[in-house]
Amino acid sequence: MSLSNNWHLISLNTDFGLRYIMMRRTPIIDLSTGEVLASLHVGIVLNNNFSLASAVKHGSNTDNVVIAVGSKVVASTVRDKENYTSQDLLNNFTENHDQTRFLVAKTDIAINAKPTFISIYSIQNNEHVALLTRSHYFWLFVAFISMFVLAVSTRFWLGRKVSHDLTELMNYTVNAVEHRKLDEYKGSSISEFQQIGEALELTFQRLTNKERQFQDLFNFSLLPIMFWDMNGRVMKMNLRLNVTLTQAKSMTIPTRLC
Repeated sequence: MSLSNNWHLISLNTDFGLRYIMMRRTPIIDLSTGEVLASLHVGIVLNNNFSLASAVKHGSNTDNVVIAVGSKVVASTVRDKENYTSQDLLNNFTENHDQTRFLVAKTDIAINAKPTFISIYSIQNNEHVALLTRSHYFWLFVAFISMFVLAVSTRFWLGRKVSHDLTELMNYTVNAVEHRKLDEYKGSSISEFQQIGEALELTFQRLTNKERQFQDLFNFSLLPIMFWDMNGRVMKMNLRLNVTLTQAKSMTIPTRLC
């Protein structure tokens, strides 16, 4: 093949197997006459070129670099003490690195704006990001459980609180209506129950005052008043009627038949 001043990537079968070589041709010029004396052909073998892979690694500021052709590893800086191999990275390469231990970026090499069959994989430790992601999901789960427990506890506590205050309000109403025991309402921490209790207390006080006024009107009326039931039995009479009946009884003169 013909070479120029630009780099070219070729594959070559050798006694050591298939080799990938980057080559270019540089003319040698006589400075006094400007005559081209010869051409210098420069080639860089990519296979097992640790120096090139190490230079790319330091230049990209990554943990490791793998140079590959398709799924075949050409050169790599991955050492044996790592808990992964270069081939593992190629076989398990994925674009999603949310929860993976390593961040692997793939770059397809182009020479003179022409794509080639060489790809460079740069490996960056992703354990901190993965740990942060797992921690984020874990605390989201803890927050969800805490909110659920808080909601259940609040519902249970609120139910007991409402039930207790409602029972107190009903007991107050029963004592006021059936037992004629009118005490001051103790109050409730629930504003609605507090308003209902105060309204009932005021209503019972007014009813009690009305009953007392009616009782006083009945007892001290100048007119004789008497209540009787459907069977004609006397239920109640006021003081005036009682005095009148007593006077009438005392004025009655008994007679004896001869």
